[in-house]
Amino acid sequence: PNEDPFLIHACNRYEITPIGAEFVADHPYVSDADNAFIQRAAKQGFRAGLGLPMRLKGSERFGGFLLGNALDHDTFLKRMMPRSEEIRLFCMIIHRRIEELRAIESPASHPSERRALIPNTLPECFDSLTPRELEVVAMLAQGQTRKATAHTCDISVHTVSDYAKSAYKKLDVRNRAEAATLLYGQTLVKSTGP
Repeated sequence: PNEDPFLIHACNRYEITPIGAEFVADHPYVSDADNAFIQRAAKQGFRAGLGLPMRLKGSERFGGFLLGNALDHDTFLKRMMPRSEEIRLFCMIIHRRIEELRAIESPASHPSERRALIPNTLPECFDSLTPRELEVVAMLAQGQTRKATAHTCDISVHTVSDYAKSAYKKLDVRNRAEAATLLYGQTLVKSTGP
């Protein structure tokens, strides 16, 4: 890990980074040693990929996912980049599940750290949400503030509000409490008036 260019350069931000030999020219900070590492990976079939940092701001630990293939630069941009946010959300869910499992295995873990961050199965109504809407709704439903959610996702509080508003409309709920009720599989009882 101490020699992996992705961990050294990309994990200090939250952005998805096109990586691999096909994109090395886009990263002028890559040293000769880093480039040699990337070229060795290309010979093994990792020519183009996505670097998906999973370091949450404020966290001491960091890591990420490297997903790659043997596609050329243009084909990769055409096929993979349009799905990068969906892939990022999938990796975020995996990362959070790994963190949950680590908390469960730790004898000093607090019970609140053990609760599932995103349920293993989601109600069908969540299929209508974009990956980012789902991520924002899940964070808000877990009790995170809009400000904390914005900080974690590296977006503005206004953007969090926009995602939440759009998601709530699609889910036909009014607030985070109703969204949490749907997310965690409880029956939602709506009032019809005063």
